[in-house]
Amino acid sequence: ALLAVLADRRAGEPPVLVGHSYGGAVITEAAAHTAVHHLVYLAAFALDEGESVGSFMRAAPAADVLLDRCVTPAPDVDGRPSSTVLRPDEQTVRALYGRCDPAIGAAALARLSPQPVDTMRGRVSGAPRDTVPSTYVVCSDDLAVAPAHQRLMAKRFTHTVELDADHSPSLSAVDATADIIAAIATALPASGA
Repeated sequence: ALLAVLADRRAGEPPVLVGHSYGGAVITEAAAHTAVHHLVYLAAFALDEGESVGSFMRAAPAADVLLDRCVTPAPDVDGRPSSTVLRPDEQTVRALYGRCDPAIGAAALARLSPQPVDTMRGRVSGAPRDTVPSTYVVCSDDLAVAPAHQRLMAKRFTHTVELDADHSPSLSAVDATADIIAAIATALPASGA
């Protein structure tokens, strides 16, 4: 669906893809298949070609994050987990939306759906950061994706921004997040220029 949207974009509008959390794997894969002018990874998994979220996590140094204690497997018919779910409690809200008003965090959590286990195993097929400008935004108070892991992935980038924010700065640090993305987007030349 993302590739279709990018294909339908108007001329002169250079696309900037922003991926948050697991969405980093999504924009990595999408950018390998279409013309993108900049990639922004917001507390996101910035995978190298052939890497999956799971393989990155197995290779990275151990880090304790609150979110790990909030995830439970959802068994499939054969008893093996096909997806994971998040416990709908205050601890999960804190892990994902720690700096948000609790009501906003609870409302956002209620909109999340189970995460298929296979998404953690899916390997990206491209390495768009080799040719596409990219920025990694490290969220320094993240309790879901360890800031140490974010900084490790950020070494793969030529540009890194540190943001004093929780895992979901699009809700908890709206202005600062928008300013970062707007600065990147407005610095891009128009397509064909």
